[in-house]
This record gives sequence, structure tokens and C-alpha cells, in this order.
Amino acid sequence: MVPLDVETALHDKTPGAWNYHFQVIRTVLNYGKKKGYLGVNPCDSLDRIRPDKPPTQIATPETVEALLVHAEENEIEMLPFLVFTFFCGIRPGDAGEMAKL
Repeated sequence: MVPLDVETALHDKTPGAWNYHFQVIRTVLNYGKKKGYLGVNPCDSLDRIRPDKPPTQIATPETVEALLVHAEENEIEMLPFLVFTFFCGIRPGDAGEMAKL
């Protein structure tokens, strides 16, 4: 087994799934190395995948003010969402805490 075999086995995985399966394979092969079944672990020459994170967006005070004024005047039901996300640090989006509240 060579590192290319491990990469080929995991080529269709997302970065998170790739890292999970890579960790499992590396653990199993480390056990084989410890017991003398393998001379080297091919995973030792591979790196975990660093998923691309979208850049952090920072709203200017003027933007926050404009959003709050607009919400207060036109969409009052949006005001709690804006206050919690801008001032309490609760993350919006599908994976954030605001989606769960």
C-alpha cells in the first residue's frame, strides 16, 4: 500500500469526510505497523485537507445602523435577528445558532 492508494480511495469525499476517513485509515494502519504487519504507514506522508472557509465579512457601523433603522421602520420582526447576530455574536446562516433559535 502506498499513499496514492489512500488518496485514490478517498478522492470523491468532501474535505470533512476525507479527514474523518483518513483518520480512521491512519489509525488502523498504525495498529498494523505497531503489530509488525506493516513496515511504514503510508498515511504518514499525507496531510489532512484544510477546507476552504469563506472570508469573514465585517459590517461597518454605518451598514449596521442602516440595517437597524430599516428594520425598525419597515420590518420590525427582523430587529431581534439583527441585534442578536450583530451585538451578541450569534452566527447566522444554515449552520449557525440563529437557524436553531
